[in-house]
Amino acid sequence: MTRRTIAAIIGSLAVVFAGLALLPQLLYPPLTGAELQGVPGADARIQLQQAQGRLRNDVRSTLLQFSAGLLVIAGATATWRQVQVNRDGQLTERFTKAVDQLGSDNSDVRVGGIYSLERIARNSPPDRNTIEYLLGAFVRNHSPWPVGAPGGPAHPTPAVDEQLPWMRVRAADVQAAMGVLGRRTPTRDEPVVYLSRVDLRSVALRKAHFVGAQFRYANLARAVLAEARLDRADLTGVDLRRAYLERVRLARANLTRAHLQDANLRDADLSHADLRGANLTGAVLDRAVLTGALADRTTTWPEHVDEGRRRELGIIEIDAPTDGDRPASAGESGTPGSSGGLDCGMSVDLEQVRALSLREDGLATVATTRADGTVHSSVVNAGVLEDPVTGAPGVAYVAVGRAHKLALLRRAGHATVTFRRGWNWVSVTGATHLIGPDDPDPAFDPAGLPKLLRDVFKAATGTHDDWDEYDRVMAEERRVAVFVTADRIIGNP
Repeated sequence: MTRRTIAAIIGSLAVVFAGLALLPQLLYPPLTGAELQGVPGADARIQLQQAQGRLRNDVRSTLLQFSAGLLVIAGATATWRQVQVNRDGQLTERFTKAVDQLGSDNSDVRVGGIYSLERIARNSPPDRNTIEYLLGAFVRNHSPWPVGAPGGPAHPTPAVDEQLPWMRVRAADVQAAMGVLGRRTPTRDEPVVYLSRVDLRSVALRKAHFVGAQFRYANLARAVLAEARLDRADLTGVDLRRAYLERVRLARANLTRAHLQDANLRDADLSHADLRGANLTGAVLDRAVLTGALADRTTTWPEHVDEGRRRELGIIEIDAPTDGDRPASAGESGTPGSSGGLDCGMSVDLEQVRALSLREDGLATVATTRADGTVHSSVVNAGVLEDPVTGAPGVAYVAVGRAHKLALLRRAGHATVTFRRGWNWVSVTGATHLIGPDDPDPAFDPAGLPKLLRDVFKAATGTHDDWDEYDRVMAEERRVAVFVTADRIIGNP
């Protein structure tokens, strides 16, 4: 017990005793002789004085009960704090011991340390991010796949090693660490798991949760990832040959230049995934969802997935090489942060705009100018769509009828819409055209406004469970369709 705590206790006791002594006297002071002169009879004066004394005693009893209650609360608080201190001490001790076990030369001890860390993460949410980072580092250090490093392995290897033992046999500790990472509790602000350039051949991770994880140039050949969640994961250049990927979720995943030969993707969700440069030779795509998936002339498909079949599946094909294969044009260095213009035709430019917008759920920044020349910007969901009146190609989004930016757009008559993902970005600048209840166009039938707002919403990757309710809200908020003509497109997609 510290001196400060002892001083606080002594001070509290002094206040309590002072209150017991003084407060009753202040509330019910003894009756004076002058106050008792008007009371007839000695017995009556005695009874009155006794009643006054009982009132003072009642006040003392109340104060004592209150003080006792405070002592109980203070004791409970102190006990709780001590329990927390003891718990934190135990967690720290367990954490330190588990980390020591990770450094052991004995694989069994390392596996025990990994599962101890999982238990700590469940019991202590504040430590989860630290433990996930620690386990990610453990996998990167104990099972590296140093693609591109001097003396590093060929990627992909000339052939898939069918004789390689399963990960749980050849590296039980790595399998355990990956299993713990795959069982992490999904949260809104969960950190990114970095597992790029790691050797995870023949790992088994059924129903694992790796949303948004980084697996760039990792080797996952013959991996079992059935029903795993890999939405928005970065799988650039990953080796997934002969991987078992039934019912895996790869929506909006980056699979550029991925090696998916002979992979089983039956019932997989590849909607809006980036498959530019990917090799799917011999892959099983039965009942796979490929709506909005991006591909280009360097994407290799199974024999039965011809051009007509790809159109049926809703695949968006862009006649341009992938980021890694496209040479830098004039004024474009090809490095992150470069921002030169694109030396290609308008149709190719718009497809690149469409590709980047789909990878970011249509999230974009729209900017226009105020009357004083300063820039006004806001965040919207936009998509590539032709103007229904002029037929001009460009981008469109839906705005609330009372939005301040609509007044600025009406006055300025132009805007710039920018899509960004990491260091990649594209900007579309051009004249604006508004169609809505307060912005009628003689060449557009007002009866077609609900469908137009739906089309714009869908172009910006929007979906809705009740389109009648959507139409009602759009009408109630006097929503407006804003079209920005693609007069100029620049960027580093």
